[in-house]
Amino acid sequence: MNSDRIEGSAKEVGGKIQETFGRVTGDPETRADGVARQIEGKGQNLYGRGKDGLRDTADLAEQVFDEGSRHVKRGSREIGEKVGDHPLPALLLAGAVGFVAGILFRRR
Repeated sequence: MNSDRIEGSAKEVGGKIQETFGRVTGDPETRADGVARQIEGKGQNLYGRGKDGLRDTADLAEQVFDEGSRHVKRGSREIGEKVGDHPLPALLLAGAVGFVAGILFRRR
């Protein structure tokens, strides 16, 4: 929870108190100021929630990137080992993939 959410919540509560005070005393200006303060607090609270959501999303994206990097490194290492163990089939497979890619992506 960030400071925007805390301040927004505080403004909402203060606005409710101010609105109630205006209603009890019959002062429409105080009541309107309280409602405006509540709306401002809700907006600030929503802004804070958005910031928290973006931070959480960034943290998740970083975790996904790190996990993906580990898988790519492991996969590259395993492919390298397989090619080292079986160079001729790897060469034939690479040639076949290149040939098919050439047919699929040739310019007309």
